[in-house]
Amino acid sequence: MSFQPFDSQKAQEVAIRAYYQAEFMCHEYITAEHLLSSLLLDKEIIKIFSDLNINIEKINNDLMSYFQDINKRLSFGYNPKISIAIRQIFDRAVTQALLSGKRTLKVIDILLAIISEESHASYFLKIYGINENKLNELKKSI
Repeated sequence: MSFQPFDSQKAQEVAIRAYYQAEFMCHEYITAEHLLSSLLLDKEIIKIFSDLNINIEKINNDLMSYFQDINKRLSFGYNPKISIAIRQIFDRAVTQALLSGKRTLKVIDILLAIISEESHASYFLKIYGINENKLNELKKSI
C-alpha cells in the first residue's frame, strides 16, 4: 500500500485556493495565512468551527487585515512560490495522517499542522480558542 499525500480531493482544493489567493493578492509566497484563509471556505472546517462556537468571520477579518498590512505585493501575473512554512505544514499533516493509520489527508490534519507552526495563522486560531487538544478530540469523531 502506498500513501499519497494528496489523495484527498479536499486537501487539493484547499492548496489550490491558497495558491490562487496568493496570486490574486500579488504575494510572493503562499503562506500559512493563505492556507488558513482557504480552509475557512471548507464545509468540514466550517462545521468544526461551528461545533466549537468559533466565529469564522472574525478570523477571516483578522486574516484580511493581516494581508493588507504585509505589503509584499508584486506585479500582477506573478506566480507565487511555496513558502518553507507551507512545506512544513503539509509534511506535518501527512505525518499526522500516517501515524494515525489514515490513508488520506484530511482538512483537519492541515488545520492541526497550521496550529503547530509559528505563524500569524496559528496565532489567530489560538486567540479564538482553537487548540490541538480540541481538534484532536474532534478528529476522533470524524
